Amino acid sequence: MTEKSGLRKRCLEERKVIPADTFDKKVKAVTAKLFSSDEYKSAGLILSYVSVENEFPTREIIERSLLLGKKVAVPYIENCKMEFKFISSLSDLVSGAYNIPTSRGETVTAFDNAFCVTPALCTDCSFYRLGYGGGYYDRFINEHDGVFYAVPCLSDFIFDEIPHNTYDQKVDCIITEKSIGRRCV
Repeated sequence: MTEKSGLRKRCLEERKVIPADTFDKKVKAVTAKLFSSDEYKSAGLILSYVSVENEFPTREIIERSLLLGKKVAVPYIENCKMEFKFISSLSDLVSGAYNIPTSRGETVTAFDNAFCVTPALCTDCSFYRLGYGGGYYDRFINEHDGVFYAVPCLSDFIFDEIPHNTYDQKVDCIITEKSIGRRCV
């Protein structure tokens, strides 16, 4: 087992045992901070994963973004490549790769003024994130400058340092129930 896979397993197990009321309270605080961030408020395009199982929940972020008149797109994976496709409501979602909800809508081609809600099992103080191991977001971040990448994360899952390699990409922002941390570029 690699360092990364061991940490993934640990985070998944620890996330499962967080009491539901504690988890909900922290998620509400993180979501409120996300909505209050200048980067979110000024974004015209929201790119967001659609949460499954015990991931950080994103449906409220998606719904509110649509209500605010922002364009919203979700990941679509095909042939080991991730792109984003527009939705106009949660009812547009269909089952996609790995049984993750996705869209068959129009593909996003311009990422001007985009805010990306980026998934992570954990992050570190250097703004690296540990995802689920497919590398989809790291490749996307590497190929799309100018998008603001923000990870909503409970403070319990921020470490001083997590294992990373040359393919891993840093994010711009980590939002917890306690604070919003922005990377100085």
